Amino acid sequence: MMALYRYGIYLIPLLQLFCVIHAHRTGRPYNWIWFILLFPPFGALAYVVMEILPGTNWDRLIDENLGFLTFFKKRRLERLADQAEFSPTVNNRMAHAEELAHQHRHEEAIEEIRGCLTGAMKDDPHILMALTRVLNEAGRWQEVLETAHRFQPKDYQKHETALKHLSAIALENLDHDDDAERLYRELLPGWPGEEIRCRLANLLHSKGGHEAETRKLLEEIMTNSRRGTSHYRTTNSRWITYASQQLKKPRS
Repeated sequence: MMALYRYGIYLIPLLQLFCVIHAHRTGRPYNWIWFILLFPPFGALAYVVMEILPGTNWDRLIDENLGFLTFFKKRRLERLADQAEFSPTVNNRMAHAEELAHQHRHEEAIEEIRGCLTGAMKDDPHILMALTRVLNEAGRWQEVLETAHRFQPKDYQKHETALKHLSAIALENLDHDDDAERLYRELLPGWPGEEIRCRLANLLHSKGGHEAETRKLLEEIMTNSRRGTSHYRTTNSRWITYASQQLKKPRS
């Protein structure tokens, strides 16, 4: 017990330092830094529980550090594959495809989903939407655009925001920057998080000649981060981190 107490004296400052650096680098409100420093160790522990743990990518952590769980993932995939083979309904085949995509086996997922787009289901908007998302995850940008054009007008309207989002990403990766910028600007006013603002800022930066607007967009991300809730910062952590890093770079 005495040893734990003795070493704890050294661990608390290290935990505080870690939390302060994390809060600064990820654009958390400065109130957190004062709370961490003024109330050891409770401030640091509260920060870990409220800000770090909710944003942890547990799937990646488990995949990298708990490899034995791969066995259970394999068993789940085998069970879904068996169901799809024994009773090849669209629901069973789509469940199998979704698990394939979840396990990063995108090529197999794409093949399975395309196999469902036959007969009366050849223009089914839900299947087409699933295919578009998996094609996006696989980086098959031209096919993302081709699939988006397969939607019937009334179905496209129902999924317009999601399809514009995926199409804009595809266009940007295909170096159609002007078309991608147009879609990002259309999406920005109603987008619930920071992704579109961040993608637009990155696109404008890569095009050049838009330094003032790029910086304004990045500063808006950081302002929204400070004003938002812990859940908001966790959900948008990738974009907030990017904005924070870009703003720290010296202006050219």
